[in-house]
Amino acid sequence: MKKKLKEEKGITGIDIIVSVIIITMFVALIAIIFANITSNSQGINRKTEATHKAISLIEEIKNAGIENVDKFIDAEGSSILDEEKNPTPYTKKVTVIDYTEMEGNEDKIPGIVKKVTVEVSYQNGGKTEKVELSTLLTAKEIGYEN
Repeated sequence: MKKKLKEEKGITGIDIIVSVIIITMFVALIAIIFANITSNSQGINRKTEATHKAISLIEEIKNAGIENVDKFIDAEGSSILDEEKNPTPYTKKVTVIDYTEMEGNEDKIPGIVKKVTVEVSYQNGGKTEKVELSTLLTAKEIGYEN
């Protein structure tokens, strides 16, 4: 006699388990992607803010002029304060080097040109990162005639 095969109707337990595993893997993948996007976005925001703070500090130093640049020197580093004088998570270091102290310029006149370097550090994902900007300041009156 010939056996009749049972007709397949409905869903088996294995079909449900396979479906749940596939859906779980898809949801986990999407969650990882969103977590990475959020982390990268926060890192970019922190770097942008650090760059803004460095540019603002350089502009403040440039506005003060070369004769007042020494009051901004902060080689040890200190916290950057917000508008209400509260510390922010950013720290700054400001160094000033006379042009004559740079290699190859020992024979130049001192005090006319100074290199100002501003370094703003911040924490990103447990690591310390920094933004460093430099500019040259010149004396407004250098005593030369054209």
